[in-house]
Amino acid sequence: MRSGKYLLNVCFVALALLPIHSVVAKESRDEMLLDRVAAVVNGEVITLSEVQAAAAHMIEGLPGDIDRQAARIEALTEALGALIDERLLEQETRARQIHVTEAEIDRAIVEVRRQHGLTDSQFRQAIAAQGYSWEAYRQELAGQLERYKLLGAEVQARVEITDEDVRSHLARQGARREVEEARVRHILVRIPEAATEPELEDLRRHAESIFERAVGGEDFGDLAREESEDGSARTGGDLGWLQRGRMVKALDEAVFEAEEGEILGPVRSPSGFHVVQVSERRTTRAEQDEMMEHRARQTLMEEALESETQRFIEGLRRRAVIEFKIPEISS
Repeated sequence: MRSGKYLLNVCFVALALLPIHSVVAKESRDEMLLDRVAAVVNGEVITLSEVQAAAAHMIEGLPGDIDRQAARIEALTEALGALIDERLLEQETRARQIHVTEAEIDRAIVEVRRQHGLTDSQFRQAIAAQGYSWEAYRQELAGQLERYKLLGAEVQARVEITDEDVRSHLARQGARREVEEARVRHILVRIPEAATEPELEDLRRHAESIFERAVGGEDFGDLAREESEDGSARTGGDLGWLQRGRMVKALDEAVFEAEEGEILGPVRSPSGFHVVQVSERRTTRAEQDEMMEHRARQTLMEEALESETQRFIEGLRRRAVIEFKIPEISS
């Protein structure tokens, strides 16, 4: 099971966005005391300015042809809900004494820098440009990592994506996970352009005679080298492994209705008359099967983690004492 590794990757994606897009300079304690209280979570205050800062990117992106006041209230309500969830997770990490080391913070910073393609100097400049001191950023990052540790411990153990889950998901998506293949050799009696009916009949009879020699026991490879008018003649007519659906319809149907080792013919195609030997049959994984499985497993893991995370947070909310101080944005 790879959920731990996957969860860590999800965390780093979120962390990578933190310094560039969503860091807002924190207010001093004195400023917070003067701020309006939006909610109190187990005795801890969330201020209106925190909510406004968290909702700023949503409000700035509002289109001009809507009820902006209603949309603003909706954005503030959503932001308050997210801040409450974050505060509950912070409180739970403290209660469980979950901590991260300086080395863990350093590794996370290296990963964030790598994802943004920044040098250490450029990264520090980006943090400073957002109004964060380096130590304040490290402290914020430590809190994020602690919350992810908590979620990893609580959520990861409940999530398991089985091979059957992946197969069912791919089936619902209509993805073909396996393909039929046949190892084919053939002998081609080519039909010239503008061949007359008598000429076609002569060519068909010649192909039938080759077919009879093949089923009579003559070596198919030797016959192909002697009689075939195709480039594969020099390799005894070997076409290698062919997937169902990759040949002209008449040949495809004949080959994949045949038994292993069966000799068929003559089969007419636009090129001519074919005498075909189906050497082997097998069912294999599609060329892109592993990539499809990886994506399916990733999607299912993400959905399961999101569901379990929400269930865990809802449990924290049920046990918490939450007071909303601004009725318009009660979450």
